[in-house]
Amino acid sequence: MLRAMKKRMQEKSSMSYLNNQSTFDELKKAECSMKKITFVLIIISLFITSNTNICEAGYEVTIGSQFTIEGSGFGSKKPKVYVEYEGRQAKAKIESWSDTSITALWKKKISPGTYNLFVQPKIKGADPISMGTVSIVNPSIDEVISDTGSSGETATVNGKFFTTKKPKVYLIHKETSQTKKCKVTSSTMNAQTGESTLQFVIPADNFSEQTLVLITKIGEAEFDFAEPEPAPPAPDPEPNPDPNAPTPEPTEPGAEEPTPEPTDPGAEGPTPEPTDPGTQGPTPEPSDPGAQGPIPVI
Repeated sequence: MLRAMKKRMQEKSSMSYLNNQSTFDELKKAECSMKKITFVLIIISLFITSNTNICEAGYEVTIGSQFTIEGSGFGSKKPKVYVEYEGRQAKAKIESWSDTSITALWKKKISPGTYNLFVQPKIKGADPISMGTVSIVNPSIDEVISDTGSSGETATVNGKFFTTKKPKVYLIHKETSQTKKCKVTSSTMNAQTGESTLQFVIPADNFSEQTLVLITKIGEAEFDFAEPEPAPPAPDPEPNPDPNAPTPEPTEPGAEEPTPEPTDPGAEGPTPEPTDPGTQGPTPEPSDPGAQGPIPVI
């Protein structure tokens, strides 16, 4: 009896151990699954974070242009901003920075073109961050304003990307190619937008025969003055009337062709009188029934 009870208790104890072991194994498997999920989430998070550093927006700059780079992972220490040019790094001047934003000033003289832009965080082991592209652009001229275009007068040139260094301005004759240098009195450029204004003294007359050339340390721009439109031909003068010729009298209304009078209805001939019924012949009398022959007896 005691042996049977002891055996049952051992069996229950074994079953309890097996159940506990099974539960432990399940918990261990769940823990492994959670670790795998956590690892995958970390990989995804790193991938997303690395992608947020890539900026596809392009920048247009020249000497003196200021631009702002937005992203993340730039670090708390002063980073480096540069483009790859002829196998070397052409760096921009850093004016302010944070982990997510950098304001830079371009001061390098390099050839116009589009270059890959990078940010190098000052973090040990950090790789350069690609920030899209930056374009070094030539100047452009929108208009030249002058009151008369006379020699000695000051003219104004409006355009973009004249740089913060004073450009040179020349007038070149279209036919003879004679070149005259102009005195530049002032030049300004908005560092953020590139909008530019320049003033120079005109050395010669006849703007229409000249081509203006503006040269910066980056490149140059040309502006052809429009040929003045020819004046329209004057209308032929009217012949002077002979003062001795008689003045024609105004035509009187009565002298016009007479208006035809309305036709008299009576002139169309006498209206036919209505026909007399008696003239149409005697009205036939009704037939005598007796004249049709004897009525048959039924």
